[in-house]
Amino acid sequence: MKTIDEIHDIEKEGWKLWKTNRLDSCDRHWFKRVDTPTRCFLNSEKRGVLIELREWDNRKYDRNAISYDLSFAAEMADGRWFRSQIGVEATMKSIDAGVKAILVSWEVVSKIGNN
Repeated sequence: MKTIDEIHDIEKEGWKLWKTNRLDSCDRHWFKRVDTPTRCFLNSEKRGVLIELREWDNRKYDRNAISYDLSFAAEMADGRWFRSQIGVEATMKSIDAGVKAILVSWEVVSKIGNN
């Protein structure tokens, strides 16, 4: 079982490895800033939004599995938060499709929250 960075050069795709967050139980995570028409209200001075790719290495539990998910959170102008999380396979095609699904959802929900 190979990890995603052993299969793909994800840093070349714009993902940056980040040290594991002590508050999160994932094993590793990467972040990527993605351009969007609607920005997170909290970080409105920054372009686009930030998406997190998290790795869960279950080999440490004697299971031959590594799983991944995309995680996203952004504040709307009215102060409410939108959160989305989706499981993805260890392929760039799956990751890109997951990012697109999250961004489409964000654009729809943020328009509702900003009216």
